[in-house]
Amino acid sequence: MVENQSGAGGRIAARQVEQAPPDGTRLLLAKTSVMAITPLVFSDAGYDLLGFVPVAGAAEFAAGLATGPATPDLTTWLRGHPAQANLGVPAIGSLPNSDDKAANWVGLVRRDGRLRAGGARQSLGLHPFFSTPVFTEATVPPGLLRSHRTAPGIWGLIRVLEGRLLYRVLDPLSERVLDPSSAPGMVEPNVPHEVAPLGPVRFHVEFHRMAAAAA
Repeated sequence: MVENQSGAGGRIAARQVEQAPPDGTRLLLAKTSVMAITPLVFSDAGYDLLGFVPVAGAAEFAAGLATGPATPDLTTWLRGHPAQANLGVPAIGSLPNSDDKAANWVGLVRRDGRLRAGGARQSLGLHPFFSTPVFTEATVPPGLLRSHRTAPGIWGLIRVLEGRLLYRVLDPLSERVLDPSSAPGMVEPNVPHEVAPLGPVRFHVEFHRMAAAAA
């Protein structure tokens, strides 16, 4: 009997199998995100990876992205059409979500209902309303070095002018090293995060809000 249990990018199915009697009568057919990515990005994935015993590999495949003749250079099109650049993902920690994060890190424009890199500010109708002074490793406020959040409806852009800065999102856990050549660090509303200088650094934070909130 095959039971297709959908939801939460495979986390629900993994939890059900883990909680089933360990009598060898139930197997979990899971993809990489369930067995490798999700346990790393969630503080509590809902199941213990060590509760599973690997049996065999079922399949190997490669993912590809194809475009039509109207968009021969996808990177250029994404950066030039931020309002049309949409991406939906099945769940945080899924393979498409990981691909989306990778696209963010190289500066492409992607959205799944939350702030993304590149031209996302324009595509989401965000307006800047405040910028901090330039901080250094000696003047960075202590509050930025420990867990803190922006208010609901407020986004932030962490821009590094010199040096390197570690930007850590705490839920789900992820890290980026920001430098002058990288895309800004995207701070989403009410998401816990912190920063840490990696040697001498100069950076500042821009704050943005939706047009309705700015009015």
